[in-house]
Amino acid sequence: MFAEWLEQQQRIERLGKLFVVGCYKSGTTWLQRSLDAHPEMVVKGESCAAWKLIPMLNQALVDYNTHQKQHNHAAITQLRNLDCLAQYRSVINAQLLNYLSAGDVSRHDEIRVVGDKTPQHTVGIGILSGIYPEARFVHIVRDPRDAAVSAWFHGEPLRFGSTIQEHTRTFLAKNWPVNVRNATQSGDALGHDRYCEIRYEDLLDDPIPTLQRVFAFCGVSDEERIASDVASRCSFSAFTNGRTNGQEERGHFYRKGVAGDWKNHLDPNEVRGWCAGISDLMDRFGYAR
Repeated sequence: MFAEWLEQQQRIERLGKLFVVGCYKSGTTWLQRSLDAHPEMVVKGESCAAWKLIPMLNQALVDYNTHQKQHNHAAITQLRNLDCLAQYRSVINAQLLNYLSAGDVSRHDEIRVVGDKTPQHTVGIGILSGIYPEARFVHIVRDPRDAAVSAWFHGEPLRFGSTIQEHTRTFLAKNWPVNVRNATQSGDALGHDRYCEIRYEDLLDDPIPTLQRVFAFCGVSDEERIASDVASRCSFSAFTNGRTNGQEERGHFYRKGVAGDWKNHLDPNEVRGWCAGISDLMDRFGYAR
């Protein structure tokens, strides 16, 4: 059994690692499914490793070391930081192996990159980059006003307050900036070789070149024919049984598939004031206020 585990760990270690992040309702699932459709990639979700699993494991290891110290056991019985990182990596590797095993077995020899999509990893890039110093991160960003409206129509538990106005004000003040600011700060520290930003709107309006750019960043083929095939198989229409972008179905995960829908539900003059605290981030991504 141990020999099998070791073989599986070695198998995962040979593959490139990718983490897709982004504030929720910003297109993370759409991007994940698009990357997973590439013949050289397996990308699933959501492991929740950095914000849920790793803190729990870390607390267990801290408690263990505390016990050893309190009972005056030799220092060599305590786990080092490197030992802990190795434990975290092996557990996440096991999750990635599950993703690989869930894919098309016939194309395993083609796979070069395995990845995870967890939106909340926007605040865990630092942790994950320490565990995987060679991993790459793709951050998808959406106009915060559209993300807020999408979250409102998604329903509980993504709503804040009893009205769409109250919800949007809270979303713009807290949720979007917490996620996007943490991701951009971590990404800027990592550099362009390991961190890539794309906009939901670019994936919507110009999917083929946008996908080609992401594929090239991930280290897999960025041929136009592959990007075109992925864009077709992962279009809004393909995910919604033939609905075209703009045809709304409330309650569906892919509700409407458009940019700028927030203007149909909110007063632009009122929203402008709510965006004051995130103006730097909106400017960074080209979202007019």
